[in-house]
Amino acid sequence: MNKVIKICHITTVHNAFDTRIFYKECKSLAKYFGTVYLIAPFDKNDKIDGVKIVKIPRFENRFLRLSVGNFFAFAKALKINARVYHFHDPEFLICALLLKSITKTKVIYDVHEDYFTSIKEKKWIRGNVLKTLLAYIFNFLEKKAAKFFDAIIIAEDYYIENFRGINKNIVEVLNYPIVSQELPEINFKKTHFSLVYSGTVSENRGIWTILETILLLSKERNDVKLYIIGKFASEKLFSSINEYIKKNGLEEFVEIIGGSE
Repeated sequence: MNKVIKICHITTVHNAFDTRIFYKECKSLAKYFGTVYLIAPFDKNDKIDGVKIVKIPRFENRFLRLSVGNFFAFAKALKINARVYHFHDPEFLICALLLKSITKTKVIYDVHEDYFTSIKEKKWIRGNVLKTLLAYIFNFLEKKAAKFFDAIIIAEDYYIENFRGINKNIVEVLNYPIVSQELPEINFKKTHFSLVYSGTVSENRGIWTILETILLLSKERNDVKLYIIGKFASEKLFSSINEYIKKNGLEEFVEIIGGSE
């Protein structure tokens, strides 16, 4: 361990054991800087592998999460009085700017996605015109806010251009697995035509299209198999996909490695 620096990660959207946040970033920092705080939706305060989880309520309702959830996270962050704050959700942007203004400490924005594109793919937003308008508004606000943060961390290098010239401290922490992490071995049988879906399983990342493709292929050949590797975006989606697999007799054609968050 090097010198002790109080670092606080903040998320109102992801669960406390999100792979990127908890395992890749918080645990890694705890090895070098002592206890790392993680404000996240969880059922209790806890300390695991040097990461002190500070619970906030989980709100399924977006409005409550944006208002009450962000308030809880902001209040907890102020109380911790960290030297570095590292937040993970675009909906926390305004609170992060307030945190920077009030505490005068370092604030880091961890950009998990290309939000300009993802907003235009959100199914809960009605109408393509509204989606496009919101995407441009958010893109404008995100770039304006980004220049005030002490660093921008990106998960995919293709959207580094979104922040080039806006913030001089852009760091890549790509979503590759931790080399030392023990992962289950998968036996891709040579007799199978194998397809792999990896990463967070969600509707806007094409899981239903992949399943429909496997259904069509299964009617033509019996040596095809889909491996779904990763956490599901919700328990509801996990249940719906399992129901779809059983309903269409795809048990021999689909293997799920992971589960709901």
